[in-house]
Amino acid sequence: KSESRIQQEIFQWFWNNYCLPKSNPREVMFHVPNEGQHKLINIGVLAGVADLVFTFKGVTYYCEVKTPSGRLSKSQLRFQDHIGAVYGSQYFVCRSIEDFKSFIFDLLN
Repeated sequence: KSESRIQQEIFQWFWNNYCLPKSNPREVMFHVPNEGQHKLINIGVLAGVADLVFTFKGVTYYCEVKTPSGRLSKSQLRFQDHIGAVYGSQYFVCRSIEDFKSFIFDLLN
């Protein structure tokens, strides 16, 4: 599967389970569209930012989506280090919808 397809599956599953008005609390997930946007740095595009940002139980998480053989770029590694060191936020890589579900279910336990 492509990164885009994996990301779509993650987004749809999370949205349908935790972001709908019936959800309590109603969580948030969004995609940061910064691929190939180097010319937009002056308006806030940040190289390496995670694909998905979401809240879960009052905490913000950063999820980078990769295929099973995909690797983090240097800018993604820098962003990961910065988010962890400065904010103590959790950044993780998902290579499938199963990886993402496992992460969420671990948070529930």
